[in-house]
Amino acid sequence: MQLRPVQFNWNQKAVSELNYNPNITNTGLIAQEVEQIIPEWIDTNSEGYKKIPGSGNLDLVLVNAVKELNSKISALEQQNNELKAEISALKEPSLEKNPREKKK
Repeated sequence: MQLRPVQFNWNQKAVSELNYNPNITNTGLIAQEVEQIIPEWIDTNSEGYKKIPGSGNLDLVLVNAVKELNSKISALEQQNNELKAEISALKEPSLEKNPREKKK
């Protein structure tokens, strides 16, 4: 998922028209970017201002993202263990078992 957290201060228009505090640095998501990925999270008022009410379903999205990452980690751990076993098998001294190799 391509959500990008940003830090920002409200611009003068948001301060004057929406009464937002310009002196507080906010951390959040840019509504226009979120709208491209999860349009149902976005509210647009009659003047075209976009906002993410509350946090959308961010907690659910994060839980699913963690589950997805855990699945990928488990698969990579299994693959890593299989590769380690293959490497160990290749490192076993096979020269003594093959008489042709000793003559070289």
